[in-house]
Amino acid sequence: MSRRLCQIAKVVSCLAPIDINNVAQQCANVNMAKYDHVSFIVSLGAIAADSIITMNYATGTLIAGTPMGFSYYDATAGAPLVSVVDSAALTPVGAGGYTPANATEDDVCIVIEVSAQEVRTVVDAAGVALNNTYVGVRMGSPGVNAYLVSVVAICQWNRYEADPNYMPNPIAA
Repeated sequence: MSRRLCQIAKVVSCLAPIDINNVAQQCANVNMAKYDHVSFIVSLGAIAADSIITMNYATGTLIAGTPMGFSYYDATAGAPLVSVVDSAALTPVGAGGYTPANATEDDVCIVIEVSAQEVRTVVDAAGVALNNTYVGVRMGSPGVNAYLVSVVAICQWNRYEADPNYMPNPIAA
């Protein structure tokens, strides 16, 4: 018997479709203490101005936290309002984030991949490991221009055995 997505992974709407016009948005962070991997699916509408996408590690679910480097897959093909994510080119970026190109990356989807190992290895300037287990996407404001976005997290490989109906809540502590 085949299992469906919601039976093998936790699906979380971290940011419902919203216009981030003039307001940066911190998406709900996912607790990586409960899952080994999370894929953040970021859908972008028409880009009217630059907006930086960053990944942050934090101590709680709605805390902005501290920027960290990440890797993403970008959409490279599709028709207007439809994008196909290219699974061949994983692109790494530093803690400064990723800025989708104004007018050329309109209406696309990117997938940001984060493993629990990446979060566990985050250290401060003195080399001391930080106790931050939450990660999340932050969408920078493009100023006074309309810019619709949404973010969904697919949390995979829960860290302890659980009935699929009772997988751990990736937002709760």
